[in-house]
Amino acid sequence: MKLLQAVKLLTILTGTVVLTACSTVDLSQMAIEKPVRTAKIQQKSVVERASVKMVSLFENKKWCEARSQSKNRAASILMNGISKIKDFRGYRAQTQQILKTDIRAANASVKQTTKAAEIFLAMVDNNAELDNEIRHLELALMAAKQATQRFTREAKRHNVYVANTDISNFVANVDDLQAVTDEFGKRIREFMSASAQPNRS
Repeated sequence: MKLLQAVKLLTILTGTVVLTACSTVDLSQMAIEKPVRTAKIQQKSVVERASVKMVSLFENKKWCEARSQSKNRAASILMNGISKIKDFRGYRAQTQQILKTDIRAANASVKQTTKAAEIFLAMVDNNAELDNEIRHLELALMAAKQATQRFTREAKRHNVYVANTDISNFVANVDDLQAVTDEFGKRIREFMSASAQPNRS
C-alpha cells in the first residue's frame, strides 16, 4: 500500500511540474510575440515638426486665425450669409514695443521653418513622398500671410511706418517660405511627371 501511495504521489508531482513548465513556456512566448506599438508609429519629419510648432505659436498668439475658428466661420457663412459675419481681428498689440517684439518672434519662427524645409529638401531622395511636408508647409505659409496682414494693420494703428525694418524683414522671410514651399511642389510635380511617362526599352 505504501508503495502504491508513493507511486501516486510521484505521478501527481510530475504532472504538476510538467504543467508549470508548459505555463512558463506559454507566458514567455506571449511576451516575445507582443507587438511594440512605438515601433509602428511613423515619425514626423523635421519639416512637419517645424511647421506644426510654427502654426501653433501663431494661433496661440492670435497672429493668425485658428483652424477651428476658420471652420466655424465657414459654417456660419453657410448658415447666415457673409454679410452677417463680423470682422475677426483677434490680434491687437497694446504698444509699439509689443508689436515689434511679436514681429521678431514670428520672424524667427518663419526662418526656422524655412531653414528646416530647405535642408530637408536638399537631403531627401528625389523619389521620396513629400505630400505630408507640403501640406504642413502650406498651413505654415497661410499662417504667415495672415500674420503679415495683422502686423501691418497694427503698425498703421500705432502710426508706425509700414515699411519699417521689422515688417520688411518679416515679409522677406515669408517670401522665402513661399519659395521653398514652391520647390516642394515642383519636386512633387516632377516625380509625378516622370512616373507618368512610359518606360522606353
